[in-house]
Amino acid sequence: MTNQIDVSGYDMAETLAKDRRRRSEAALSEGMAELDALLLPLTLAVARLSARMQTAEGAQ
Repeated sequence: MTNQIDVSGYDMAETLAKDRRRRSEAALSEGMAELDALLLPLTLAVARLSARMQTAEGAQ
């Protein structure tokens, strides 16, 4: 029996952008030390959040 899944809110462009970003981050981390490679996603997430906050503050 197959269940129906509602995908009306699914955003293919956003999903593809996230996948491209994940792949580029993985490629970037290949030449790094193990700890640096583990911390890279966290560092990038903090940088993105900081940029969003600065953009939101500038719009006010």
